[in-house]
Amino acid sequence: MSTKRKLSIITALTLSASLLAACGTDETKAPVEKQATASETKEAAAKVPTVVYQGLGTAQNFREGPGKDAQDVPVYSFNYITADALFDADGRILNLYVDALEVSTPNYDGETMPHFSGWPSKEGYNITDHATGQVSGVSENTVESAKAEIDGWQTKRDRGDSYGMNMMMDWHKQMDFYQDFFKGKTIAEIEEWNAKYTSDVNGRPLTEKSDKPEDIEKYGKLTDAEKAELADVTTGATFSLSDAHGNIIAAIKDAYEKRVEVDLTGKKQEEKKADKGSKKVVAADLKDGTYKVEYESFDAHGYKPTMEVKVEGGKITAITYDEIKEDGSKKSEDKEYGSHMEIAPADAYAKLTESAIAKQGTADAVSGASASTASYNALLTYFLEEMGPNGTTSGKIK
Repeated sequence: MSTKRKLSIITALTLSASLLAACGTDETKAPVEKQATASETKEAAAKVPTVVYQGLGTAQNFREGPGKDAQDVPVYSFNYITADALFDADGRILNLYVDALEVSTPNYDGETMPHFSGWPSKEGYNITDHATGQVSGVSENTVESAKAEIDGWQTKRDRGDSYGMNMMMDWHKQMDFYQDFFKGKTIAEIEEWNAKYTSDVNGRPLTEKSDKPEDIEKYGKLTDAEKAELADVTTGATFSLSDAHGNIIAAIKDAYEKRVEVDLTGKKQEEKKADKGSKKVVAADLKDGTYKVEYESFDAHGYKPTMEVKVEGGKITAITYDEIKEDGSKKSEDKEYGSHMEIAPADAYAKLTESAIAKQGTADAVSGASASTASYNALLTYFLEEMGPNGTTSGKIK
């Protein structure tokens, strides 16, 4: 996060803590703004998390339905839920954004429902006319028709108020409510809430109007305070978070399980940069000679990173690095491969070697060559730690 952004957050927190007080009883006098003390400002700044975790989760399901067409042919569909979530160090949700893609066979009569009629050249499926609800024909599945259908797919958020769930409170508005409601909660707390406050029959939040015996019994076990809390929820959202329309809770949980650290201060990134090339050597550390180190096996593309290091007077004076195939061909000489890269391999290797010799240690990363940078430094690190100090002229790493 930029310094400007951090300051804006701190300022907002400070201002929200400030009090406006009238002078005496004269309402015409301008209010006096109470300035936040240094300790209050420090406390507000401390509440801004410096490290958070972001995760992108998914959940998908196949559904027999919704329903059948006018000729009693089944409708089939699938749902693909995506949840982008931000968590604090304790696993509590700081921010959440959920969307869903629902796709059905073309015999479903929902006008805005995305359809998939079948793969090109395969047997067609009933098509339902949205206006009449009657079957109007059978799909002709071509490359063009498949492309047109898929290119036109819209998520439930894309469909907006045309989704058709509720005129006043459609899917995207209810999902917005759930997103805000879940802020500050952990995954376990969301699961506990869902288990306690929703129907075991259809997954929807319980209400005093529930007419199914199981729901009436479950609702009756809630305290008055819990019923009041639940009533507040049902003013904003009533759909199920886990049913045939998709498992939203599973997607949020998946986001948590896949979370990665986001360093808002940039401190860790600075530390990583400082660590690059931090392997310091002096003349006494390395024995003069020519050394060769390589990977034990070829990578997924058929290349094996290989390095030759020359040491004179205890210092690295030359490094030759390349990635070589079993037939002896070199990546640095593969012009076709290089034409598709942000930086040609030969140029990347030259930059890495220039940095390594200048630093007498691991090289700075080269933009557009992250994989080669990693392989280069892995080989060089092994040389610096295991080979050079001992005079071992050849070595291999996994």
